Amino acid sequence: MELVVFAAASAFTFALVSVLDKILISDYIGSGKTFVAAVGGAQILLGLASLPLVTFSGLDTSTIIVALLSGVFSGTYLIGMFIIMESQDVSRVVPVVSTYPIFVAFLAFLFLDEQVSLFAWIFVIVTVAGAAMVSLAPKSINSTEGVGIMALVFLLLASMSFGLSQFLSKTIAEEMNMETQFSLRALGGGITCVSLIFLPGVRQGLKS
Repeated sequence: MELVVFAAASAFTFALVSVLDKILISDYIGSGKTFVAAVGGAQILLGLASLPLVTFSGLDTSTIIVALLSGVFSGTYLIGMFIIMESQDVSRVVPVVSTYPIFVAFLAFLFLDEQVSLFAWIFVIVTVAGAAMVSLAPKSINSTEGVGIMALVFLLLASMSFGLSQFLSKTIAEEMNMETQFSLRALGGGITCVSLIFLPGVRQGLKS
């Protein structure tokens, strides 16, 4: 019962944050790219602030690189989600990007020898199909407007990126403590998001 409560609370929190993100992008900032760059700056600050808690003793270079790459893929996920969210309803974006646990399960099955039953794979297919239908469906009976195929593919790639991020994080969980992983992932993700300042208009948007 406790697990169900925490899962429901997590889903509600993610939904609330997503709606607030959409409001900020649409009503105040006006650009998904500018919003992502600002989020990246905040992540870098969090990563730097947590550096005093980081412990590198006993860690090899490959483990540190994996942690940074986990952050990079997480940042890629944010870029994809927020850029599409700028022009699409949040109710159509969130179902697709929330499919990332499916990609985590697939990667864990391939590389970590975790067992996934036939029924689980069936549910995976149903979940992906359902997310696609929610996004592609018209807004109303008399409307033909939904998320375009390219936007859907972009969102699925973003979801895959976050799934890969979570998978990489899992592979080093026993070698690296939570504080070190948090700091490195925040730095990797933040730098990835902030790199959008080199796109036209993003730097000016941050200044304004």
